[in-house]
Amino acid sequence: MLWKKRLGLTQPPLEQIVSRLEHKSEWGLNDETFYNIYKPEFILVEEYDDDMDDRRKGEFYVYSQCNSKFLYKGLKIMCNQTILKEFELISLDSGRYKTPIPTWGYVCHDEWGVNYKYTYKYFLKESIDYKLQKFFFDPEDMEEVYAKRRLDEVILYFEDNEERLRFEFYAENRQKLIEQYIKEADKICFQIDVGDEHVKKIERHRLSTGLALNRLLKGYREMLSKPTQMS
Repeated sequence: MLWKKRLGLTQPPLEQIVSRLEHKSEWGLNDETFYNIYKPEFILVEEYDDDMDDRRKGEFYVYSQCNSKFLYKGLKIMCNQTILKEFELISLDSGRYKTPIPTWGYVCHDEWGVNYKYTYKYFLKESIDYKLQKFFFDPEDMEEVYAKRRLDEVILYFEDNEERLRFEFYAENRQKLIEQYIKEADKICFQIDVGDEHVKKIERHRLSTGLALNRLLKGYREMLSKPTQMS
């Protein structure tokens, strides 16, 4: 029993699968299905829904890419044909880079303290979504590297949910600085190929907000890393 515990075999199947994602050499690929070579009952199944793209429009970060064409897919994590968890993937830059869809975040209240002023997208590094992103990413494929780099400019990454909440509290009291960062980010060119001018304006603002909040997050972490001055 102790040897099983050391190897993680007493964990629930989903936890075992997620843990094994860190070891890409353990996984083989057959058509649209990844399988673990040591425990072939562990599989990741990608499924394309013919109607999915008709129902869903691209989110703002698709326009961070050189090519804004995208594709949605479903992903099922399975064990012995039982679905343990499902995710939605998006293939960006005309199929060059694949990632789970990031989570919506909301930050900074308006002057009445009721509505949020900014929306953004993020990943938690402790999440399965992030672990799947790392699993799918091929650092040897330069097209993927460039596509991920462009995505990461407008998407935020937090170590855990606690860091996200602390950052959002920090941002709440720095709205003028965020507005300044957004104004500077507006000078960066993005090709937003949508016909509706109102939609284009919204997507443009969200791209600038992602750039601005990433800049603020970098400054926030640099502030925390500085040694505290003793009086």
